[in-house]
Amino acid sequence: MFWLGKREEAAREEKKRNREALEDNPNASQNATANLVKACRHHPIKRLIFTSSIGAQAGSAADHVVTEADGPRPITAYDCAKLAAEEEIRLSGVPFTIPRPVIVYGLGAKANIALIMRIAALPVPLPFGAFENRRSLLAIDNLMAIILCMDVVTYAPH
Repeated sequence: MFWLGKREEAAREEKKRNREALEDNPNASQNATANLVKACRHHPIKRLIFTSSIGAQAGSAADHVVTEADGPRPITAYDCAKLAAEEEIRLSGVPFTIPRPVIVYGLGAKANIALIMRIAALPVPLPFGAFENRRSLLAIDNLMAIILCMDVVTYAPH
């Protein structure tokens, strides 16, 4: 189990560095998004598809199905940055769609989900039945299919 501990520690350190970077410059994501929508206004586009995060809407968990009718409850600096970027896009006048995917798994997954996938692949019984955690997961292939459909179908902005 040593190798799992080392990788988990590395993932925690990377997450900490990212969090510190956002805390040091909380407007970096919003500024980048502002530059993106400015470019979109000058170069007409069919639709901006901005992949956000469920964390911008519901933080790390919700006790019900989350909808747009729920007020946003971001918790982390990352979630707050995503929500601010969404607002920048909403105010831009550029046609947009903003999916907020849950945890994405599949080839190339990182951090905790990558660790869980490696553990799940072990040829031993796992004690997951003892846990009460509930998570929504989305396969990367399904996310890509949804995004491709967004490019084809015209949606009202929301």
